[in-house]
Amino acid sequence: MHRLNQAFMVKWRASGKSWLDDPQMRNIGTVTLGTTLAQAVSMAFVPIIARLFGPEAWGVLGTVTAIIGIVGPIAAFAYPLAVVLPQKPDHARHLVALSLAIASFVCLSLLTIGLGAVALYPFSLVTISGYALIPLIAVAIWCFALNEAAVQWLIREHRFREIAVVVVLVAIFNNAIRLGAGFVAPSALTLISIYVAGLALMFFANAGAAIRHGALGATHFRLLHLRNAALRYIDFLFYRSPQILLNSISQSIPILTLASFFDIMAAGYFTMAATILAIPVTLVGKAVSDVIYPGLAEKDRSGQQIYPLVRTYTIRLFGLGIVPFGAVIIWGEPLFSLVLGEQWSGAGDYARWISLWLFFAFINRPSLAAIPVIKVQRQFLLIEVVALACKALGFALVIAFGGSSLTAVAVFCTLSVAHNSVLIIWILNLAKGRAN
Repeated sequence: MHRLNQAFMVKWRASGKSWLDDPQMRNIGTVTLGTTLAQAVSMAFVPIIARLFGPEAWGVLGTVTAIIGIVGPIAAFAYPLAVVLPQKPDHARHLVALSLAIASFVCLSLLTIGLGAVALYPFSLVTISGYALIPLIAVAIWCFALNEAAVQWLIREHRFREIAVVVVLVAIFNNAIRLGAGFVAPSALTLISIYVAGLALMFFANAGAAIRHGALGATHFRLLHLRNAALRYIDFLFYRSPQILLNSISQSIPILTLASFFDIMAAGYFTMAATILAIPVTLVGKAVSDVIYPGLAEKDRSGQQIYPLVRTYTIRLFGLGIVPFGAVIIWGEPLFSLVLGEQWSGAGDYARWISLWLFFAFINRPSLAAIPVIKVQRQFLLIEVVALACKALGFALVIAFGGSSLTAVAVFCTLSVAHNSVLIIWILNLAKGRAN
């Protein structure tokens, strides 16, 4: 028995040493540590903030963030996601400049159209002061899009520690301001303003770090360079950008549908449940995705197989997520009532279904990271179109037959599980065939 224990300890130490010696694993650890601290800060504040801002305020915030979540990721036509791919640094810098130019044009256009719409139809938009809301949304979209370009440059330069520090600082800022403002002005507009301020802080911090590490210069804005960059990575415009748009719409459909066809409180329940349950996806899933993406690209460029890496991380994420997500599926309603208060008990019922959906989205991260590397954006776009159509049809049928908001959420989450399962199996098969 003593010998078995010794053998186990030797193997455990060797495994730990191998983990520490692996640059990819160290990078994942750095990003995960930052997001862990950020989410720990958020979780510490949630029980208090949820009692200061009720479901209605969270419902309005969820509706606005759903709109930002649809437009923000495609405001630069997905070109920021290509920043890690070029072998030549100047080509990557041209992509950063192109992203800045496109996002600025798109957001200025949206701001002009939005303010014009408020002036012409003052009661057609959300009844919070339209002239305050539209500029906030435009600024949020601009910061959202360009923050992705800055982060992708920092990932390219392996500046994972700086990314992690910014995530923690923004989490502290957001929650501290929410806590203070909740005692003074516990309104939806307060939540929205703080959300936009947090996005702006994150963007300027990451952009400053990216510029310090050589992301941009005046010469990179020459029209010829921008044109060449746009054409060189045109697949991101035609395939990746529509796919991201469809996925964003798919993510936002529940909140927008609940707010439009049921009530704003239902949207608030969904927003709170999804916000809390998305923590593991943000905590580990995005960290793995951000680090594994350049790793897959490097392996592919050097002719190495990517299937083992995609398969390994899919299995690891499955093992990591089954316990926390499973616990919410079983005990959702009492957990939410205990932590957030009785007014949020309804969110626990939503959480049981959302957990099922987000668990499969969690283990799907490595497959999503492999899509641009395998170059199957066109096929992926077709799958996203079919999936979105199925989810929209599901909501339409529930509404047509007079179903409840909980039934609508259950249908959406079940279809999302099927969607993610198909993607995982498809990408693993493609990666395996590519290896063969």
